[in-house]
Amino acid sequence: MKNKSKMKKVAFTLTLVSTLFITYAQTKDAIKQQSNDANKIAAEAAPDGWTKTASLGLNLDQLMLINPRLGDGLNRLGLGANGTITAKYKNGRLFWDNILSENFGIAKIGRGSVPFQKAIDELKGSTSLGYQTSANSKWYYTLEAGLRTQLTPSYAGGAGMGSLLRYDSYLSSGIADSTFEALPDSMQSLNRNNALQSKFMAPGNIYFAPGATYKHNDHFKLFISPAAVNLIVVNDDIIAARQSPIDPTRGLYGTEWRSATDFDKTALQLGALAIARYNNKWLNDKLNFLTDLSLYSNYLRNPQNIDVEWNTDLGYTLLKGLSLNLKTSLYYDDDQILLTDKDKITTTGLNGYEYYSKNIRFVEGFFVRYGITF
Repeated sequence: MKNKSKMKKVAFTLTLVSTLFITYAQTKDAIKQQSNDANKIAAEAAPDGWTKTASLGLNLDQLMLINPRLGDGLNRLGLGANGTITAKYKNGRLFWDNILSENFGIAKIGRGSVPFQKAIDELKGSTSLGYQTSANSKWYYTLEAGLRTQLTPSYAGGAGMGSLLRYDSYLSSGIADSTFEALPDSMQSLNRNNALQSKFMAPGNIYFAPGATYKHNDHFKLFISPAAVNLIVVNDDIIAARQSPIDPTRGLYGTEWRSATDFDKTALQLGALAIARYNNKWLNDKLNFLTDLSLYSNYLRNPQNIDVEWNTDLGYTLLKGLSLNLKTSLYYDDDQILLTDKDKITTTGLNGYEYYSKNIRFVEGFFVRYGITF
């Protein structure tokens, strides 16, 4: 009996020691795994300091016809460029992201002295300053600001580098008869000789938005602001004097309009803003994808009509720094007037567009891009 009792005690002791040893080993492995995971996360996280990038994309569209047959069409030459500069700063719980981009393109269709016309001209910039709410939180207090305008002037009537804005009786001014006749003589004279349709900050949009950012990981973040201020600027009297063709109380770019001599050059909006951004890489980092979606509701005027801006950039790396990129942008702005194809016939109206409307605008470009990180 004593031997059996001793054997039970030995067995119990061995079992207890084995259990403790296994538990210790498992705990040690778990701690080691947690440490490895933490090191991996830390290694994948963006380092402190500045990260700067610059890229330039170019495209060319060319077709030449000599003695074409009937129905062949016309010669064409299109040139485009897209440049982007980013500067991102990180210091512990603080981040500051900045981006500036310009998308520009011109096209010439036909022979001889047919001028180049501007196809696209968009200058955009944004800055985002955030501070992490706590050491392990995915939320950041954030201030977001941005600008959208154009870099070079646009002219009507194909003068110089013209835009695709439709114009009525006075081809050089883009102003309807009733509006034109109401102008003082000095402004009438100036408009007859000035085909200017738009230029830098005429129009322009500036927004400022305090809010919060949720950063799920380095790939996705969401910014939300319940009190975002948006300012429409038309920094030119001639352009601001033009009445909207579909809303008699508004100017061509959404500012208040009472008469050809009584109008506003700015319009202040207050609303809710949400911006979602996603980026990722696949195929051994050769395939790159960036997208951002911005939604804005103006509390002060038609809040149910949401302004939308959705940008995507899909790129495939050919060589180090050299890639093929497909860029798209989709817009809806409740204050912007667009040319619209009413009858789906390309030979009517101006380049196939017969009337004005508030509608969806889409821009697409394919570029060969070279980029550097420094």
